[in-house]
Amino acid sequence: HFAMGLLARTRLVLCCMVVLLGWSALARYDNPLGGPRLARLRHKAGDPQLPAGGRTVVLNSGGARALRCARSAHARVRAAKRPVQPNDDQLWYVHYKGPTTQQIRESLEHALHGRKLGAYIAHDTFLVFAPETAITQLRSVAHVLWVEAVRPEHKISVELTEHLCSPSSRPALRFADTFANSTDAADRVSMHVLVSDPTDGDLAHRLERHWSEVLGETAEVRRASDAKLMVHVPRTHLREAVAWVAAQPEAQWLEPKEKMKLRNKYSKFLLQSRVQDKTPFFDKGIRGAGQIVAIGDTGIDTKLCFFYDPDHQVPWDTVSHDHRKIVTYKTRDFGDQVDGEGHGSHTTGSMAASALCATPSACSQSEMSQYNGMAPDAKIAFTDLHRGNTLDVPDDLNADYFPWPYNAGARARSDSWGGSSNFYTV
Repeated sequence: HFAMGLLARTRLVLCCMVVLLGWSALARYDNPLGGPRLARLRHKAGDPQLPAGGRTVVLNSGGARALRCARSAHARVRAAKRPVQPNDDQLWYVHYKGPTTQQIRESLEHALHGRKLGAYIAHDTFLVFAPETAITQLRSVAHVLWVEAVRPEHKISVELTEHLCSPSSRPALRFADTFANSTDAADRVSMHVLVSDPTDGDLAHRLERHWSEVLGETAEVRRASDAKLMVHVPRTHLREAVAWVAAQPEAQWLEPKEKMKLRNKYSKFLLQSRVQDKTPFFDKGIRGAGQIVAIGDTGIDTKLCFFYDPDHQVPWDTVSHDHRKIVTYKTRDFGDQVDGEGHGSHTTGSMAASALCATPSACSQSEMSQYNGMAPDAKIAFTDLHRGNTLDVPDDLNADYFPWPYNAGARARSDSWGGSSNFYTV
């Protein structure tokens, strides 16, 4: 009986240890997408470095694993770090008691003496780029539960971590498509790097110059916009470059840049009813009249009857509401005014094709009208992204892609291309 009781107690202790260890891991790293979490039960999880209180903050980063895989660069990272002074700008998590309201935003910005809040992170967290002297007052705001400096390992995406942790002789297995799509013919990995303060219009320029000097032949650094830098790194130097960039306070987020692929499989029947020839939206008169839809793709065959206007020229690189279908067709910087691939005409047709007919009654009898798009009465603001055999997507969509059609009046958009990532990307 004594032996059986001792064995039972031993099993119970072991089970408790497993549960406690599992709870600690759950509290710190239970992100179904693979990244770490800053948990509200930090102290109970046994990590005194992490503050307690509030909701879980989910990060889609590689966490400590990313820096462990970049261990060959640790000496370079230590050399890059400088002692942080109270007046040095740093990146901070500011976690508050939600929900997020305008009053909370205003109280936080007031405590920051006019500095703007940065990106929002689920749950109830803003990023702030400011010196510790400015953060001191922020800690006393009633809604604020904790403020914590962002660590370098929290800036490295899960997919970039897979690059770091894969032997240089073979691609990452978990995100093989992403790995292949972000590696060029010269075996260089391309990275997006978000800067910590995009409101500083000169910061990206300064970083471009400084990082190029420091990294030298290790990486090519290019400014994409005020908010983003592109860093191209030979895979043999990837660990060193990523570890160094992540250690810079001006860097907010690092992820691989993918080559985009054409993607589209939908039609008006599938979206409206899943039954062929059944269009309940059209039956209710919902056909897109008065709307402008933005689309970016390989081009449009503007001579097709679905887009052709015999009375008006296509507004190339300008805006005009005279054309019956196309408000603007932007080719500058990216496209070539033709759809040699055919995908753009297909996707734009899926969205807003409208067969040209002599009269409305003729349209109802037209065989071509059965191929009209989901919003046949809408007009199109198109961006040509295809030149030759290359889908040339801007490095910063917010700066160089979305504004043109929006300023032309588009308030809905459709894009049928993308990478292989399963995450929200920058």
